[in-house]
Amino acid sequence: MANGGTSTNLPVSDAELETMLEGRRAVRRVHFEPLKREIGIRALSDYEIDQAKLEAQRYCKRVGADIDMDPDFLEREKERQFVWRSVVEPEEPHRPLFGSDEIVRKSLDSALVRAFFNAYIDVLDELTPVIRLTEEEVSELVDSMGKEHAPQAVALRHYAHDTLRSLVRIMAVRLYERT
Repeated sequence: MANGGTSTNLPVSDAELETMLEGRRAVRRVHFEPLKREIGIRALSDYEIDQAKLEAQRYCKRVGADIDMDPDFLEREKERQFVWRSVVEPEEPHRPLFGSDEIVRKSLDSALVRAFFNAYIDVLDELTPVIRLTEEEVSELVDSMGKEHAPQAVALRHYAHDTLRSLVRIMAVRLYERT
């Protein structure tokens, strides 16, 4: 037999998978400073992420958004979709904090959407450990990126969100200083 005939190669049942993912899918209670209240945030499944991205594309088409003129339009709508789908009432984790994506779109200002989205990213960082660097370490990384052998530069996806922001800021400053 190709699988060696062992029972360990049997597919995982839905119940077993649910048990394995329970901790990752649990709602995280987060103090959300912009609203001075506690919110719940849950990690979206890969399917939910795909659905959020598809809905963002459908919305852009529906409203006639010209993505060539404003490429950020689609990205902002993706963030709104993630917020609507991931932010829940902490006491009732199956109840979204917002009644619809339309409410997120029309009621929240861009800074608030960004704050909710960043809270979602923070939850993902908590679930999947990432590399966090100090400002000095980021500066050293920037120095190494200009060299021929910089393997850490290839794997930027492994770095934490705040580390990547520092990286971009330092690179922008250095680019400005060269001009």
